[in-house]
Amino acid sequence: MLEARELIEHQIWWQVRKGDSQFWFDNWTGLGALYYINPGNTYDGRIQNVKEMVVQGRWNRGKLMEVLSEDIVDHIIENITPSRDERGDDRPWWILDTSGEFTIKSSWDFIRSRRPQLDISKFMWIKGLPFKISFFLWRCWKYKIPTDDVLKKMNINLVSKCWCCISPREETIHHLFLTSDTAKKTWSFFCNAAGINMEGIQLQKLIVNWWKAPVTSRLKQIYAAVPSIIMWELWKRRNGIKHGHRKVNSSVIYLVLISIQRLVLYRNPSIRNIPAGWKELVQMLEGGKVRVKVTQVRWMLPPFGWCACNTDGASREAENLALLEALKYCKQQGHQNIIFQTDSKTIQRMLSEEWKPPWNIVGWVEEVEEYKRDLNVLFNHDLREANKLADALANYALDERPLQCYLFEELNVQMRKILNSDKSQIPYLRIRRC
Repeated sequence: MLEARELIEHQIWWQVRKGDSQFWFDNWTGLGALYYINPGNTYDGRIQNVKEMVVQGRWNRGKLMEVLSEDIVDHIIENITPSRDERGDDRPWWILDTSGEFTIKSSWDFIRSRRPQLDISKFMWIKGLPFKISFFLWRCWKYKIPTDDVLKKMNINLVSKCWCCISPREETIHHLFLTSDTAKKTWSFFCNAAGINMEGIQLQKLIVNWWKAPVTSRLKQIYAAVPSIIMWELWKRRNGIKHGHRKVNSSVIYLVLISIQRLVLYRNPSIRNIPAGWKELVQMLEGGKVRVKVTQVRWMLPPFGWCACNTDGASREAENLALLEALKYCKQQGHQNIIFQTDSKTIQRMLSEEWKPPWNIVGWVEEVEEYKRDLNVLFNHDLREANKLADALANYALDERPLQCYLFEELNVQMRKILNSDKSQIPYLRIRRC
């Protein structure tokens, strides 16, 4: 624990409230402990707490400049609210977790050195495919199934016999899942229709060919699941024959098709009639019509006596700043009843106290709460189509130049059209794939 302390303690950010954090050794700036990051290391042991750098509710720039670089001083003044006694004790936040709460898992993930994640994992685990099938493919990939060749490597000697051919051979993973009579017939049936070559290649290469096949997005996950399903059904057939628990009458191809149809239905619930044949199923998913859902969306007029304020930003930080500045402006103009309309459901739920905010924007949320204390403020979520004017203003400021408009005539032609459409309650069409 003592060895890990040097790494872990720097992952705690202290939110300045009363200012009782240690000035040099606590990470209250968000940049790290000043003792370690300050250029020139102008350490002054007489300064103990952050509140010593605040005079009459403001940062003492001159005193900060005596011990810190100009860049760090500018960061403190621009981004950190000065301490005040009535705000309570400084609060620590664990920055490795969005909740700000310390967890053993996050600290362990930070300390340990992890191997790079294998690319094959995103192909093995497929949404809608039973976990036991995906897990079985992972076991086959790692040679962790009890075939005779695997048992021999574990020094378990036995007479080997495959249960999948009329003329039995030695049982190996490669033979059971690729070169046996049943496996050849099954793979050929599906590979021929999919245009995938299976001649003269190893089992893992054949699986990768299915994963990497250049197909449409609707077929990508289905193709990725086919090797798992085929090998699962071959394994079930082998066990049924070997252990005599049941008669194996059903065709492996038929059972694989049934599983594929169920997966297609799960991933595409809007499809009414799924073809029974594999070739027809591939053709349908390659060129089938896409079902869409069309919804009418309107900008909502505020009730009488209320002021509506729409916000948007090119990033989460920009939208947060826009909402705070809009709240300050509305308060200066004397508005008491304000409805904020944002297309960010995350921001709306955090400010409505439905969700707990992450540690890195707690200061912003507290500042919003402070400004709206004496006001009647509502936070509503609007779809992006109902927030077009705010979106157009944000894009204009990002692409052209900053813009402040107080009159209708100051807007450009596109923005005037949007505003007139909103006032007339003309709906926008929201088109989404089913």
